[in-house]
Amino acid sequence: MKHVVSLSGGRTSTGVLPKEVIKKYGAKNVDLIFCDTGAEDDDTYRFIRDSEKMLGMKITCLKLVMPKEKGKGCDYKACTTADIKKDYESWKQLTHKYGNPYVPGGKFCTDQMKTQIFKKYCNDKYGKGGFYTWLGYRYEEGQRIWGKVASNALGKVGMSNTEKTEFYLSCISGSVDALLDEYFPSMFPSDCDLVEKNHIKKALKTIKDKNFRFLSELSSLNKEGVIAWWSGNEFDLKIDEHLGNCIFCMEKPSGTVMLAIKDRPTDAKEFLKVVESEDVAQKENRKRSGDIMYRDGASFRWLYEKAMATSREEILKLSVIGKKLAKKNTCSSGECSPFGEIHEEQQDLF
Repeated sequence: MKHVVSLSGGRTSTGVLPKEVIKKYGAKNVDLIFCDTGAEDDDTYRFIRDSEKMLGMKITCLKLVMPKEKGKGCDYKACTTADIKKDYESWKQLTHKYGNPYVPGGKFCTDQMKTQIFKKYCNDKYGKGGFYTWLGYRYEEGQRIWGKVASNALGKVGMSNTEKTEFYLSCISGSVDALLDEYFPSMFPSDCDLVEKNHIKKALKTIKDKNFRFLSELSSLNKEGVIAWWSGNEFDLKIDEHLGNCIFCMEKPSGTVMLAIKDRPTDAKEFLKVVESEDVAQKENRKRSGDIMYRDGASFRWLYEKAMATSREEILKLSVIGKKLAKKNTCSSGECSPFGEIHEEQQDLF
């Protein structure tokens, strides 16, 4: 079985995770993959290239290739770190076929530009079921391991996110039923208890069936530990948190997107052209009008114009990220993993 590490461009998945997996299983048994959306900050691409040198291993980069034919799913192009850059080509191919992604309910960009091409490449190269997928979920991120439903069930019995990670580690090395009995009595269980137990067992089965593995299996580092880990290296990621992942990602709060627009105005103008292009597909079954992409019914143009008309100081006051920046807590260790919610079903775009 090959150990395939999914690099997202943040500090955790691009440095700590591959180092730990390589140390545990040996470089010959490990492959490193980065899915390029063409919409990351320039420093993210520099960071990926520097990380490749540090790790001493080739990073395979994948780019979306979207067939124009209806009913035909996405494909990929494999390339090197020398080929990755901010060009919005994947965005253009995606939106010309399916329209602009949106939240809530229509964030298919990650699925198409990362998840599906990652799985397709790995299935082609290693065979279906012939590889483990390693994700950079830190020790304090147990909620990401379990997914929303099972995480909520574990939260109801009083587990913190760190305790959810510890419970997962116990489950993969022991009897799940026996461990669950400590929280949900096996004698005279209520219907609610049975439902919650089934949620947890289903989540665990999904992880095992899909061969997911997590950083927390190899390291107990939390976010602060990751920052400290990088402090001893010759290079680091130089962008603040609001510029991590796709610069103008729909999952980011409006204030964070506005701050990114303010700090990257040239990139914002280019992205505006992409999402407002006459080549963007207009879908009849879309839940929102074609330009609405962000929460609270906001379009990118609306956020762009508001950001341009507002001082950076005012945006900082309005945004959660601004408070972090004021405290100098600006680690861009956040990840936009191809498998951000591993328990969600694939969205049907056909």
